[in-house]
Amino acid sequence: MWISCNWLSRHVDLSGVDLDDLGRRFTLAVAELEGVERVGGHLKTVVVGHVLSAEPMEGTKLRICSVDTGDSEPRSIVCGAPNVAAGQRVPVALPGTTMGDLTIAERRVQGQLSQGMIASESELGLGEDHSGILVLDGAPAPGTSITELFPVEDTLFEIDNKSLTHRPDLWGHRGIAREVAALLDRPLRPLSHDVAFTDARPLDIEVGDSKACPRYTAFTMDDVSIAPSPRWMSLLLHRVGVRSINNIVDATNFVMLDLGNPLHAFDRREVRGDAIRVRRAHSGEVFTTLDEAERALDGDDLLICDGERAVALAGIMGGQNSGVADDTTQIVLEAATFDPSVVRFTSQKLGLRTDSSARFEKSLDPRLPEEAARAFAALVLELCPEAAVTSALHDVAADYPAPTTIELRLERVERRLGMALPETRIREILTGLEFELSDTVDGMIRVGVPTYRATKDVAIEMDLIEEIGRVFGYDNIPAQPPSITLG
Repeated sequence: MWISCNWLSRHVDLSGVDLDDLGRRFTLAVAELEGVERVGGHLKTVVVGHVLSAEPMEGTKLRICSVDTGDSEPRSIVCGAPNVAAGQRVPVALPGTTMGDLTIAERRVQGQLSQGMIASESELGLGEDHSGILVLDGAPAPGTSITELFPVEDTLFEIDNKSLTHRPDLWGHRGIAREVAALLDRPLRPLSHDVAFTDARPLDIEVGDSKACPRYTAFTMDDVSIAPSPRWMSLLLHRVGVRSINNIVDATNFVMLDLGNPLHAFDRREVRGDAIRVRRAHSGEVFTTLDEAERALDGDDLLICDGERAVALAGIMGGQNSGVADDTTQIVLEAATFDPSVVRFTSQKLGLRTDSSARFEKSLDPRLPEEAARAFAALVLELCPEAAVTSALHDVAADYPAPTTIELRLERVERRLGMALPETRIREILTGLEFELSDTVDGMIRVGVPTYRATKDVAIEMDLIEEIGRVFGYDNIPAQPPSITLG
């Protein structure tokens, strides 16, 4: 799994942080990093160019472009992209720029001098589109480095997924940022997803198996406009290996990768009867998923249905009839929690593993769907200012598990770690990880475990001592020879 430090910076201040040292500390304290990769630094010599003219080169499909790059004279650049045209602002890789195995140099093409390269999104490493050159929005000044237009430079952490199996809270940037904030002793930025839902309840939601689906939330939005995502969002998605599709689909992926809870956006036209039914599949039922494959199901599988038919394989993939289309204007957003064993069984049986199933099978926090739903609504309203939330936040939930509280004895912390830590430091570490602490009574603190750590991870006193030790740093605990009592 890839984690973007630019993305983490949305949650915790990383200014002045040595990211290589942070990566080392993260490996020792949280999860193994397989690598630290810096990207985008090669783009400092890619500048804004203003295409003054783009004339066909006789006998070829090439064009000879005159491009203002902020120098005293325009550059002559030969370009083969079908979409190049006069008047555009484009990225120009100046001679000396290295892009992969290619170093840009002045050279002659069909006898015509070319003094640089007008680049595509793919060639710049900013996305996957290689169908034509990247046309920049607005009118940035010629000669401006592309690094000044958007944050193309980033540092990526590659995390070994196996080391996160027991930590469902770390399958999103928010959870990773919480750990980073604790390691750096810096505050975690508060979430702000203030969204005004209405009182309308146009959806009829029924969960037929509350054990398989402990929580199901949904709401509707109207007047959405399907469009390309803004560069900041498509770039962050690209950095962590997710292809940008459109603003609504990208918003579901962004929230999943940000908070860790998968979402699904339905075209409301395809939700027949304005009804959602969560039920087990019938034996022999066949369902066609978004990848156009027909899946034979049985009673162990869980489906999301509308008033007439199945529309999604719960926790894994939507149906061919459920996707957002180019002309979609109304959506239904689903944010739910599913039984991890149900998702895992179906995923393995069908050989269908997705980013969604990888998270649901880890025992996600049952309180997370509401925050994820609010985050999605706030993001769509930012991307589509004309859009509107048109319903209440429907919330069908089974009883939540009782809060987990653990008694932590300070003398036991010292005994297990082999050194005395000041109580203030113990409290700082646990508070930084968002545990709730009571006053100390008789050398003991009652510790409330947040729900995102209680599903699969922290359950006993020794778990808390491990939290304290790893954040403090096991390498900071002085080695001592064993003490042996002779009789």
